[in-house]
Amino acid sequence: MLRLRDVVQRSVPPRNSPLNSGLWQRAGYKTQLGPQVTEQPGLKRFSTAEATVQTGPGHPCRMREKSLTMASLSPQVKAVEYAVRGPIVIRAGDIEKRLQQGGKESFTEVIKANIGDAHAMGQQPITFLRQVVALCCYPELLQSPSFPEDAKQRAQRILQGCGGQSLGSYSASQGVECIRQHVAEFITERDQGVPSDWNNIYLTTGASDGIMSILKLLVSGEGSGRTGVLIPIPQYPLYSAALSELDAVHIHYYLDEDSCWALDIEELQRAYLSAKQLCTPRALCIINPGNPTGQVQSKKCIEEVLHFAYEENLFVMADEVYQDNVYSADCHFHSFKKVLYEMGPEYFNNVELVSFHSTSKGYTGECGFRGGYMEVLNMDPRVKEQLVKLLSVRLCPPVPGQAAMDVIVNPPREHEPSYAQFIKEKSSVLDVLAQKARLTEQILNSFPGIKCNPVQGAMYAFPRIFIPPRAIQEAKARSMAPDMLYCLKLLEETGICVVPGSGFGQREGTYHFRMTILPSPEKLTVLLGKLKEFHLRFLEEYSREGAPSSSLHREEGAQSSSLHREEGAQSSSLHREEGAQSSSLHREEGAQSSSLHREEGAQSSSLHREEGAQSSSLHREEGAH
Repeated sequence: MLRLRDVVQRSVPPRNSPLNSGLWQRAGYKTQLGPQVTEQPGLKRFSTAEATVQTGPGHPCRMREKSLTMASLSPQVKAVEYAVRGPIVIRAGDIEKRLQQGGKESFTEVIKANIGDAHAMGQQPITFLRQVVALCCYPELLQSPSFPEDAKQRAQRILQGCGGQSLGSYSASQGVECIRQHVAEFITERDQGVPSDWNNIYLTTGASDGIMSILKLLVSGEGSGRTGVLIPIPQYPLYSAALSELDAVHIHYYLDEDSCWALDIEELQRAYLSAKQLCTPRALCIINPGNPTGQVQSKKCIEEVLHFAYEENLFVMADEVYQDNVYSADCHFHSFKKVLYEMGPEYFNNVELVSFHSTSKGYTGECGFRGGYMEVLNMDPRVKEQLVKLLSVRLCPPVPGQAAMDVIVNPPREHEPSYAQFIKEKSSVLDVLAQKARLTEQILNSFPGIKCNPVQGAMYAFPRIFIPPRAIQEAKARSMAPDMLYCLKLLEETGICVVPGSGFGQREGTYHFRMTILPSPEKLTVLLGKLKEFHLRFLEEYSREGAPSSSLHREEGAQSSSLHREEGAQSSSLHREEGAQSSSLHREEGAQSSSLHREEGAQSSSLHREEGAQSSSLHREEGAH
């Protein structure tokens, strides 16, 4: 076999060859065999292992045009936005690097309260989960007396289900069979005996992978036949990003902020009927407990949603990744599947439902393993075959993530040696989260100009913030949403990174931010203290010159009412997205779309006048604080 050196030496004539000496000089070759050629300023080098060609003004090199440019890039990719890792977070990363390199700021660290990454915020792993995964990754540890027998038994069962008894092998596209069986057993136990068939279980790369796969099955058609998907506002940006990527129609239904972000069935019906004139609504997404809003839906609400889906023949996608994260004593998690079962055979045997779960949230917070599952009910068998085909394209979910998911659905039992430590660690994580949820709500509600609903579940607070008119004007001049300006200034003045509400969607004229409750109680207290100082400075800086605090709050109520009447004046990124979507729909639908928007405008105007009155009352209450 020829070595690269031999190939080069055979293809390039010797330097001392009379025939080729001119060629060497003109091309500017240099090799390890001859004297080094001094590089001249402005010359470019193109290197192989043995030779370097220099080109300069006398030897121009034509650069070919790129085949992939912003002009040729898929418009669906350009339409994707994901605020959780958007401009604020990128800016936070830049500041953090500067601090690490010795740069000076008025703070010493960046506190990333933008994302639900529990371990990055200091949460400790659950010992039993890490033991089982470690044993699976390095089976020689099965001989070690340092690991408990129940962890070894689980690891051996998982390895027996893997090709070559190795976690490094591919699994079936649906996932390791014994883990799918354990998931089905977990669901049956969780839902108090409601049967679960392991053949309906598909292991996924986090919940996001499953959500994307189901949306790919659902989206089809053109014009008024194009698939529309109902998503909550505020929503987790995965949904809007996925729908943009698939070029599906976003159908927004607004959660009721005045009722602790409850899902209002009348609002759902309004969104559905309005959208029917432009597209074909096929699916309904619900996040319970809510992200970013932290609400836990009641059983009655879930029944109404399922009845609505049954009547309108909608495919239901239930995002239940926060099912272990319920903190309010008055709230309980009800799975959509269990409620559907209790509604009777007519519903249970007909409503198409997919529910999702993940290793990333709950009490484990194992985001990096990218483990998850989905349970599929009442799907057409032929479509199921297409789902398996689609999942086969990505081969299989990460097998270590599957192992982590197995531990979550198959934890230590009361009679096993690891049970006491497991329960202690699990309870500690959830108790501290509940404490931080109450602390966050209480402190935020002590700020003038901030109103935070109870954090009933999940991992986030989504407070509503008053932004003075001058700040709104500045944001408009800088072509950004007002809450983006607020969050950017918060980051640059305090090092606190949160996500503007406009990245999740919100009603016109209202402003919010999302912050995680994951930092330790001590760091969370510091964070909220810094936030309060910043918020008061922000209000003072952008209030009227010399305006006293009581005057500011009277102005706050009046401004909020005015904001609701002036639709579109302060456009959030949500409404920019809606504008882009509407533009696409207008091209497809013409005059019909125009008629719908006039109708929606009338409805929205009436709705915002009502909100203005409510908001005025809200701000008078805040003034009392």
